[in-house]
Amino acid sequence: MQGAFSRLRDSAFLRQGVLVFAGSTYLNAAGFVFHAIVQRTLGPDGYGTFYALLAASTVVTSLTTIAIPVVTRLAAEFRALGDTAHLRGLVVGVGRALIAGGIATLVASAVFAVPLGAYFRAPAWAIPATAALLIAVVVSNAYRAVSQGLLDFESYAISTFLDGTVKAIATIAFALFGFKLFGAIGGFFAGSATGSVISLMQVLRPALAGPEAPVRFDWRRIAHAAAGSAALAVCAALLGNVDVIVVRGAFDGTTAGLYAAAAQSAKILLFGVGFVPQVLLPQATDRRARGQSTGGVLLAAAGVTLALGALCLVAFDAFGPLVLRALGGARYEAASGMLVWYGAAMLFTALVSLVGTYGLAMHRLAFAWPATIGSALTAGAIVFAHPSIDVVLRELVAGTALTALGVGIAVALQSRPQAAAS
Repeated sequence: MQGAFSRLRDSAFLRQGVLVFAGSTYLNAAGFVFHAIVQRTLGPDGYGTFYALLAASTVVTSLTTIAIPVVTRLAAEFRALGDTAHLRGLVVGVGRALIAGGIATLVASAVFAVPLGAYFRAPAWAIPATAALLIAVVVSNAYRAVSQGLLDFESYAISTFLDGTVKAIATIAFALFGFKLFGAIGGFFAGSATGSVISLMQVLRPALAGPEAPVRFDWRRIAHAAAGSAALAVCAALLGNVDVIVVRGAFDGTTAGLYAAAAQSAKILLFGVGFVPQVLLPQATDRRARGQSTGGVLLAAAGVTLALGALCLVAFDAFGPLVLRALGGARYEAASGMLVWYGAAMLFTALVSLVGTYGLAMHRLAFAWPATIGSALTAGAIVFAHPSIDVVLRELVAGTALTALGVGIAVALQSRPQAAAS
């Protein structure tokens, strides 16, 4: 009986893991299809504008990541306790925060629409439209976090599937009717809004089953507990987006569009090695709980990341024009010289994520400082010194490499006293 129960438990865990992995993978793959459509529809100049707007929204969205694991954990606790009153309070509280934040975002975007539009070389209406897109993404992420906490991974998978599918179909439909920048923003919004609606509908059913009890958040304690994961999220947002925003404002439209295409294509490397931290986290946590050495699993994960990353860089060097032509068309082949450099930066960014994830598993959060400082200094260097695209790329590669080194040293130094104590 115990063996049968164990197998059933493992089977449920496997099924849930497959749903999350499949949903996330499909959403990422659909994202590449979406960008391929937009690149072909807008051309380099228009795509540079759209990608920079999207990069700016990603930087802003990263500031909300501290709340996502908290929402998931609280939803899981209330579900386990059968506390429907506090679950409803959580869902309502998150909704109120999203409404307040959404209104503030829309008002700010309307106030600064003209100067921001001038910087991005976009029509003023594109700024509030991008703000609406940002709100849809945040709402979707927030209620998917509740679904995860409720172990409703079917709803999570459905939400991600419809998000990616609607995003691509809506963008194609807009393009057929002649909409370009509006079609790209509208298609992205349609997908994210669909994902938000599905997530919210699935969450409301269990949440409205009982009376409401308010949930009070100790944000000081939450910030300390979530410092590591928040640092990784902010680091990834700065390293992969600030350079795109700067290039859009500092260089001509075609150059900015080619740079954006190289940035998006190079993220194939991140997509290819993205599964490694997901495997490392439970493996390292399990070994730590058993009192076993965890260094070997970290070295193995780093080896896999470096090997796959090196293969991607070789492919970018050998087949860069083909990759860019396949994704966006012949107009983007001129970006092939940027692809290897940007790919190298993405490899170092992946190593930051990998070692940071290991630090989270080991409860060694010293990496948060070099991750935050390194990414901020890299972004600052690009903001204040960008005389040419080559300089921007070298700053990005050097900054990501030094950030990865700093994160690695911080985790290694924090491990030494614990090793000595044991």
